[in-house]
This record gives sequence, structure tokens and C-alpha cells, in this order.
Amino acid sequence: AVHETTAISKLYEEEVVKSQFSIQVLANLPLAREIQPGLSHARRLLTPVLPLSSLFDIPDSYQITLKYETFLFYDSLVGRRKRMLLFGSVTQLEILFDSSTILMDGTFSTTPPFFDQVFTIHALKYETSFPCIFGVLPDRKRTTYQHLFKILKGLAVSIVTIFDRRNACADGTTLY
Repeated sequence: AVHETTAISKLYEEEVVKSQFSIQVLANLPLAREIQPGLSHARRLLTPVLPLSSLFDIPDSYQITLKYETFLFYDSLVGRRKRMLLFGSVTQLEILFDSSTILMDGTFSTTPPFFDQVFTIHALKYETSFPCIFGVLPDRKRTTYQHLFKILKGLAVSIVTIFDRRNACADGTTLY
């Protein structure tokens, strides 16, 4: 449970169900809320501290998926003390590049230190929105967004496809 990202209470309930304990043992098991503080504390000890500058190492566990596939596909300084991080699995990128409609949104109120925006790109496919790209951006400038899309186009070329933003919407406004 310490290395999991699933909610502790959910993990606990799943394990109790799988355990096949007798009624007597089940009656004496502690409740999930009784063991949660100890496990939460153990998890926090494994969580990296917040960085003190934009130059910080990203632990391997944040760079790959649970299936050991690349998740952090772009990490670069795009200006003086301005870093851009882009996350997405190969499957998510393929869905994005295969979609003719993309939706984009950014939030500014919950960004990590040294970043200005958390930015997401979703692909619309089968009338469903699939989150494909998760980015933390250094600012809200046009050049930053242009750089982001240049990176995505390059990735599309590297997997022998194209990234065509025929229909792109941001905050409900059609861009193309």
C-alpha cells in the first residue's frame, strides 16, 4: 500500500474481500480509517519534497507508467529558469494523433512551484474525451504553446503519423 497510488481505503477493502477470512477474524479487523493514518504517513515519507528551484530531478517512478512505459516524454529548459514538462504514454499520444478534434485547457491556481500553468490536451474520440497530454508550462505565452505543438508534431513524425489540429478548442472556443 505504501508504493500504490490507489486510495488506502480502497486497497484495504479489496484486500479484505480477497482474504477469505472467517467471520470471527473479520469482526476483529481494524477499520480502514483506523489504519489509514499510519499508511498515509509511510506514503508521505516516500514522496519527494517540493523542489527549491526549477532545476530538480524527477524520480523514475514519475517518468514511467505502471507498465514501465515512458510517461515523461519532454523535459527541457525553454528559457532562463523556465522549464517545460510534458507527460503522456505512447497509447495516449497515438489516440491524440488519431483524433481530428482536440480539447485544451489550462489551470493557473494549482500549479507546482516554478511553473505557471498545468495544461492538458484531450482527444475527442467515440464521442468521449480522452486525456492525452499533461503538461506543466513556465508561462502563458504564444511562443510556449507554439513550442509545445512543435514538440507534438515531431513526436507524431517519429511514430510515422501526423498531428493535424483540424479542430482545436480551448476554453470552449474553436481555434482552428
